[in-house]
Amino acid sequence: MHILDGCSMQRLMKIAVDGREITKNQPGGFRSYTESVVESVHRYAQDFDLIVYTDREISADLVQQEDRRIFRSCPPTQMVIREQFSLPRRLSRDRVDLCHFPANTAPLKCPIPYVLTLHDTFCMERKIADIARKGNIHNKGLSLYAKLVPYIAARKARIVLTVSDYSKKHIIKLTGLSEERIAVVPPALHPRYRRVDANHIRQHITSTLDVRRLALIIGSAEPRKNIKRMLNAFRRLALQNEDLGLVLIWRSRSGLESWLRTSDVLLPEKTYIVTDPDNSDLVELYSAVNVLMFVSELEGFGLPVIEAMACGCPVVTSKTSSLPDTAGGAALLADPYDENDIARQVEMALFDKATADRMISAGYERASIFNQASIGRSLADIYTMAVGKQHGG
Repeated sequence: MHILDGCSMQRLMKIAVDGREITKNQPGGFRSYTESVVESVHRYAQDFDLIVYTDREISADLVQQEDRRIFRSCPPTQMVIREQFSLPRRLSRDRVDLCHFPANTAPLKCPIPYVLTLHDTFCMERKIADIARKGNIHNKGLSLYAKLVPYIAARKARIVLTVSDYSKKHIIKLTGLSEERIAVVPPALHPRYRRVDANHIRQHITSTLDVRRLALIIGSAEPRKNIKRMLNAFRRLALQNEDLGLVLIWRSRSGLESWLRTSDVLLPEKTYIVTDPDNSDLVELYSAVNVLMFVSELEGFGLPVIEAMACGCPVVTSKTSSLPDTAGGAALLADPYDENDIARQVEMALFDKATADRMISAGYERASIFNQASIGRSLADIYTMAVGKQHGG
């Protein structure tokens, strides 16, 4: 899209993305979404000049994948100071026409029009009493920030993006925004998510655990992720089938040990723990295991479901929140509050070959929908609309 500058000369519209999440060590979540936005727009919405503002210098591997010219460092790494003061000044100075804030929050006084991605309402719905009880002063402050700022940011955004119809419904209910102010654009899958030769990883894990079949759980201390019930369900299966092993991802071993102490849960005997994997590790693990267990209580979208499908991994997920829509009929659905049902669905994925083959085929087809080309074009249309749109309450 071309616009006229002060000298009546045409130039490409300048779009910025707040890329602070790209520099985070842990894959998934906001980082994966921000990467998908940058990739999709950079490759398939080329009518814009794209600038990605990171909070520090980006790593060498990212530079190799991307055009260095679209990245600019905008410190500090302290999120609130950067978002509320440093980045707004930089956006104004660089004469940016529109900024996309992809991680739920935005400057309270932004000098330019912006689009906000509000992934879900989970942080906004946290009770202040719960925030006050947990963590140190710094973490409490960040939690309060994450609860309150999205309300204001959503009202000031030209367009609010979200990742599923489920999230859109809850955003409308919580914020009172009109349906026309909110657009549903799911995340795009990075091309790295495809089936790879992971026999070396599989053989190492199966020989270490002395098993033939593997399930994968992506661990988290968040209660809504339902890790305790999934572990209990798998333990029941493993007690009946000696050939079953579990691969459990956790950010750190110390974090896992702390969670186990406070959660009154035992790991299955044959558990292989992977700490702090990077994106390539995740692709190999998805390709190596026989099933992903992602039976969360609440998700705004549930990107690991699609990532696993793209890698040829059958998925057992939840029949609640956004997850049935995300799975699109290509996964087995379980009641997240019923450990017996979780165990039944996982057992079917592991031992019923016809079901597993059907899930793999359907999963490839489902994952193909979330491609960068279609998502990039959708984002380009939204950016163009947002620049020409007058702000409304």
